Amino acid sequence: MKQKTCAYGLWKSELSPKMMAKNIRFEDVAWSGESLLWREERSGWGAILIQRPGQAPTELNTQVSAQGCVGYGGGSFAVHEDQLYFCGRDGRLYSMSIVKGFEKPITPKFGAIGSPTPSPNGKWIAYIHSDEGCDRIALIDSEGKNWPIILVSGADFYMQPAWSPDGNRLAWIAWDHPNMPWDGARLESAEILYMDDGSPTLGPVSTLAGGKSISVQQPAFSPSGQFVAYLSDESGYLHLYLQDLQTAERRQLTRGAYDYAGPAWVQGIRSFLWSSDETIIAFPQQKGRMEMQRIAIDGQIFSVDMPPHYSIFLQPAISKQGALAVIASSNQVPTRVVSFREDKEYIHAFSMVERLPSREYSVMESLTWADPASGEPVFGNYYPPQNEAFCSQGLPPTILCIHGGPTSDSDARFNVRAQFFTQRGFAVMELNYRGSSGYGREYMQCLKGNWGRYDVEDAVSAARFLVDTGRASADGIAIMGGSAGGYTVLQAITDCPGVFRAAVCLYGVSNLFTLDQATHKFESEYCSGLLGSLPEAADVWRARSPIFKVDQIQDSVLVFHGAEDKAVPIEQAEVIVNSLRESGKDCEYHVYPNEGHGWRRSENIEHFYKKTLEFLVNRLVLG
Repeated sequence: MKQKTCAYGLWKSELSPKMMAKNIRFEDVAWSGESLLWREERSGWGAILIQRPGQAPTELNTQVSAQGCVGYGGGSFAVHEDQLYFCGRDGRLYSMSIVKGFEKPITPKFGAIGSPTPSPNGKWIAYIHSDEGCDRIALIDSEGKNWPIILVSGADFYMQPAWSPDGNRLAWIAWDHPNMPWDGARLESAEILYMDDGSPTLGPVSTLAGGKSISVQQPAFSPSGQFVAYLSDESGYLHLYLQDLQTAERRQLTRGAYDYAGPAWVQGIRSFLWSSDETIIAFPQQKGRMEMQRIAIDGQIFSVDMPPHYSIFLQPAISKQGALAVIASSNQVPTRVVSFREDKEYIHAFSMVERLPSREYSVMESLTWADPASGEPVFGNYYPPQNEAFCSQGLPPTILCIHGGPTSDSDARFNVRAQFFTQRGFAVMELNYRGSSGYGREYMQCLKGNWGRYDVEDAVSAARFLVDTGRASADGIAIMGGSAGGYTVLQAITDCPGVFRAAVCLYGVSNLFTLDQATHKFESEYCSGLLGSLPEAADVWRARSPIFKVDQIQDSVLVFHGAEDKAVPIEQAEVIVNSLRESGKDCEYHVYPNEGHGWRRSENIEHFYKKTLEFLVNRLVLG
């Protein structure tokens, strides 16, 4: 194919805003016999699909959208034999047969729920419930004939309930303010006692692992019930540990400078599982890429070959017949629901229309450089422009993307946003600043007291690194981020004006004081851990609130926000947009009335990409 010479940023692509709007997001997978179920989200609707052997996928829920609503969601559904249980957006738990019939509620309508977990005999469903600031683990009979029972309460937060194979013990994760779950959490467990009438109650609770400065997650009982496996970062990285319930012996199974999971931002995270032969299937991650391991209870680790075209494997689930299902992708393969059995790969669902060949997608390059002041390493994933139909002279306009959290990361999964821009001749750098996860506890924790400082310094050093290595021009870099990443965007253009030519802020934070008063429970004390407690640290909070430094902004700014955002209320956008406009700054603003923290509806996603592309072309290419 003969390439057409065209300016960077003006390349044409079939990966259109309308196509981006049709992208499907997968959340989880589960087996029912040889049938595979998964949840996908399309334009705000959470659908549970099932594919039976030899049949096409079928959508199960037709009346109620399936969505876990505790915190940032997740943990939307579970299946026991031929019965599906899922969380409704209305705060009720629903049950339905996967064979015939429709969904019906089995809990009252109040609060928010997540992580439904059926007991081994299918008689009970444990789930996380949150209402009016109180979180607990509740229990309901699977037919919904009785009122829910509060099984565990007293901690500020709960997640990941897990039954023992005999149904006589429950394990879970709990933590309290001011910690986030990745700061410190507890693995707790108790015996389930059954009264004369058959109703369950809880025996004495014991703490098996974790603490105020140790993060633990994902308890899972072995098939025999003798062991509980879990993840802990007490070694400095999230590794697998094993607790023998018979001898109380506890040992670390894995070691190395890499993690076996990311931070628990949502309910329902699953990054390892037990196989029927009493071994563990796990997926360690290093530099954003995963591999598969089979781990014996004596600590022996065996590498398992997986298809090389995938680099990320999420939410693993194994059937009784030994088939492994995952949500898989790589930076050149869009996200899919796949299963593996007898060395064969089966694709059950595509997240997008895969009409572009993989060679059309940009190949991610993992980069590392040193922070100029401290010499500490900083990480990023770089995507060069890629489109076989076009070529350009000179250096491409570059978008520096800042992930949210701030305790999150950018990895080697398919990054559809990055590919949208690289197809048009932009370069994209996904920054994993100091404070990101995926590089061990020390790297993640170093943002404490330094939010709004280290992330900004690393954004600036990333821009300069791109210039120094010949990847970008000094006057051709934009910065983009959402949520905590949006905060870093605003903080960067106030503290370091002129480094970036333009800025795109999605549901970002402008005033730390008012955020602290209005955000949801999950993050209500997060700012104190990142900045220091009030009133002692008030000067720090003010110095790092962009709203008080609007006069320093020189760059063009594009702001997006959802009117229904509970994590970062829309007032955060309104106040800085008004101040920018009053100061005569170049500011463009878009509000989506029917969106919360992020875009779900297809019409808004399409609009976002259209307006962002127009803005960046006008400021970086034509301006």
